[in-house]
Amino acid sequence: MCLVCLPRHPAVAYLHLVRSMLPRARIIAVGIVLLAVASAYADGLNSSYFVRFDSDDHSWTYFWTVVTLIMLVNYALNFIVIGAPAVGKGSSSVKTISMGLVVLTILGQVADRIGAFAAIFLAMPLAALFNVFIRSSVPGLENPAFGYGIFTANLLCSGIAVGFLAWWFLRKRWSVPQSLSWKIALAAAFLTNPAWALLVPRVWFH
Repeated sequence: MCLVCLPRHPAVAYLHLVRSMLPRARIIAVGIVLLAVASAYADGLNSSYFVRFDSDDHSWTYFWTVVTLIMLVNYALNFIVIGAPAVGKGSSSVKTISMGLVVLTILGQVADRIGAFAAIFLAMPLAALFNVFIRSSVPGLENPAFGYGIFTANLLCSGIAVGFLAWWFLRKRWSVPQSLSWKIALAAAFLTNPAWALLVPRVWFH
C-alpha cells in the first residue's frame, strides 16, 4: 500500500487505512478472540474467571495482565464491528469515536451482566420448550434441553443489551444514520455477543 498516495486530510487518510486493513484486522481479531475466549467474553468479561481466581495460584500481576488483555480484545472487536462503520458514516471525528469506544467497552461489561441476569428468568421456559422437541432420559441440569435453554436465553438477552448500547452510541453520540445504526447494532448484538463463549468446551476454561 502506497502511503504517499493517501489523501492529505488526516481523517480521510485514517479512514482509508482502516478500510484497507479491515479484512486482515477481522482475521486477527477472530484469532485473538479464540485464544482469549477461555478468559473473556467477546463483549463482556467472563465473571466466572474472577470467581475461580485464587491468589495462591496466580499473582496479581498476572490477574491485571489478563484483565488488560481482555479489555484490549473487547476494544479491538468493538472497533472492527462498531467503530469502523461509524467512522465512515457518522458525523463525529475519529478521535471522538475512538474515545467513545473506550466508554462503550466498559459499559459493555454492565450490559453483559444485565443480559445474563435477565436470562435467568427466560432460561427455564425455553428449556421446557426445547424439552418438547428434544427427548432425553437425562434428568435435571444435565438434560440437553436445559443447556439449549441457557444458551438461547443468554444469546437473546445479552444480544438485546449489547445491541441497544451500541445503537445508543451510534445514533445519539455519533449521529450515524438511523437505518445504518440499526444494522450495526444488530451486527454487534450477534458478533460481539458474550453468549458465544458458552459453546466453548468446558475443558478450555481450566
